[in-house]
Amino acid sequence: MTVNDGKSDSSSSGASSSGYVPNLAEFYFEPTHDWSAKEAHMLYEEKGNEIPSELCNQVYYQDCITAMNELPNGCIDLVVADPPFGIEFDGKSSVYNRNENHVVDGYEEIDESYSEFTIRWMAELPRLLKDYGSAYVFSGWSNLESVLKGGRLAGLSVLNHIVWKYPFGVFTRKKFVTSHYHVLLFVKNSESYFFNKIEHYPLDVWNIKRQYRAGRAKNGTRLPLEVVMRCIDYSSRPG
Repeated sequence: MTVNDGKSDSSSSGASSSGYVPNLAEFYFEPTHDWSAKEAHMLYEEKGNEIPSELCNQVYYQDCITAMNELPNGCIDLVVADPPFGIEFDGKSSVYNRNENHVVDGYEEIDESYSEFTIRWMAELPRLLKDYGSAYVFSGWSNLESVLKGGRLAGLSVLNHIVWKYPFGVFTRKKFVTSHYHVLLFVKNSESYFFNKIEHYPLDVWNIKRQYRAGRAKNGTRLPLEVVMRCIDYSSRPG
C-alpha cells in the first residue's frame, strides 16, 4: 500500500518489496571471529605472559578436585568436563560390543554419592573461571539433576541445555534406546560471557557420531574430537 497526495493506493500484487527472503540472513552472515592459524599464533604470543609458565601447555593426570585446589583463581577461560556418569559402567561392557582387551584401563566410577561428588567439583568452577568463562558439562539422563544442582549451588547460570544426538545406542529389550547425551553450558556471569557465533543459526541439538575403532585400542569413554572442538570454537578465543 502506498500513499499519494493523501490518498491510499493498493498494489495489485499485494506483495511487499521488503518481504522475507528465505536464507538471506544466513547468506550475509559473517562469524564474529574467523581465526586463521597465523592470527591464533599471534594471539597466543601476545597473551602468553598472562598465563603462569607452570600452567601453560601442561597435562595434569590426577584427581580433578585435588588438581583444581592447586590452581590459582581466575586462570581458566573454558571447561569441558565429561565426568563419570554414575551408572556403574566400566567402559568394557559386552553390550557395547567391545573386546575388553582393546579398552585402555583407567576408567573408574566414583565411590561416593554421585550428587556429592558433582557438588564438590563444580563448587570450584566459579573460583577458577575468568569473569567471562564458560563450562560444558556432559551428563547422562539418570544423573542430570545432580549436575543442575551442582551448578545452582556453585552460583553458575545455565546458558543452554544442549542435546548431543548420536546413532546406534545400546540395544534394549523393553524400553526406548538411549541415543543422546546432555551437555549443559554454564557461564560464570550471565550478563557478560564469551560466545563466538560461528554459525548463523546455532542449534542446541548436535548430531554427531560417536567414534568406533574396531580392533584398535580405545579409551572407555572417549569424546569425539568434533564434539570437543565445537565447545572450544564457540566458547573460547585462540591463545
